[in-house]
Amino acid sequence: MIMAGAFIGSFLSYLLLIVIIVIVAALGFTVGRLLRGRKDAKGGSVSASDGDSKAGSV
Repeated sequence: MIMAGAFIGSFLSYLLLIVIIVIVAALGFTVGRLLRGRKDAKGGSVSASDGDSKAGSV
């Protein structure tokens, strides 16, 4: 019974860690999308599909 309690405690500890990591990743994704949206709204971005990119031109 002690082994089962230790296993459950360890499992819950790792589960909590995974939940925290997922929350931090989701927040980072959301903040990144918001910041990119603001940058795009200002007109400060140049995409490679505009044809103005110097990459690959000879």
